[in-house]
Amino acid sequence: RRRAMAARRKFDRGGLRQHMLCGVGDVPVFEPSEEEFAAGPYAYLATIREEGARYGLCRVRPPKSFRVPLALSMKTLRFDTRSQPVNELMKREAYVQTEEEFMKEYEAFLEEKGVARWRRPPAYEAFLE
Repeated sequence: RRRAMAARRKFDRGGLRQHMLCGVGDVPVFEPSEEEFAAGPYAYLATIREEGARYGLCRVRPPKSFRVPLALSMKTLRFDTRSQPVNELMKREAYVQTEEEFMKEYEAFLEEKGVARWRRPPAYEAFLE
């Protein structure tokens, strides 16, 4: 009986795929040769940019021989861990930052970075009132 029920509840992969694509439809799929891909992925993308731009999206299947070089050395990569008693987090005192405090810190940050001071749009002020 379970098998019969399972057979009736077959998973609709096509429907899921269509849902995930959000109506995008088919996009071009590029399968470059090893020679085309020899200069690297970015160089190849520059060659197909115009065609990909017409669709707004494209897929590139690299050659089977292509391997992404690992940027991190697993032998030298180290990071410190710490034990955090999660069950005690609710016992700590909450810090509530006012909007004024936040804006002061934010403006100081922008000034430090050399970015023009941020001004609220007039519509925002009207919304607050």
